[in-house]
Amino acid sequence: MKHLFQTIFCGALLLVALVFAGGTASAHTMPDSEWGLLCDAVGGDGAGVIEFGVGMPLQYVEDFLGSGFDEEEKAIESLRLVYYKYPGITFCGEMQKSDKRPPDEAPIVFIECRSTEFRTPSGFCIGDAFEEVEAMYGRGEVIGSKHVYWFDEARNVSFTVDEVGLIEEIGVHQVIFG
Repeated sequence: MKHLFQTIFCGALLLVALVFAGGTASAHTMPDSEWGLLCDAVGGDGAGVIEFGVGMPLQYVEDFLGSGFDEEEKAIESLRLVYYKYPGITFCGEMQKSDKRPPDEAPIVFIECRSTEFRTPSGFCIGDAFEEVEAMYGRGEVIGSKHVYWFDEARNVSFTVDEVGLIEEIGVHQVIFG
């Protein structure tokens, strides 16, 4: 009887260890500081780095990147989405449809980047080998060719990877709740 109890107890401990070890192995260690994109300042003396992130107004983007973008507005249910589409990078701001503020005041809810001019705070950019991201932060949640790193239930960074393992798009997202 004592031997049976020890066997069951050891089996239960092994099961618990496998569950926790499996969860840890699939988890990532990407810090919140990666939730944004950087680019070198343009114009002026060229010194400094500009950070773009969720929550900033679209006007901030225009202040630093200029007015060379295509603007698009969409109404989806109760939301008004405003897109600033620059070559290689798109910023989307969101407001309630009833909000009458100008589009440039919309807070950014996502950034999708295919430009080599931008990088993550850790330095990853378009064209880099995804294996470098994976070595630093793990694999993330894999959805097709996209690796998603969730910070919580509403915020993530994603890397879309091509067939040879190079980063072709970086996304910084906040889930939109309407």
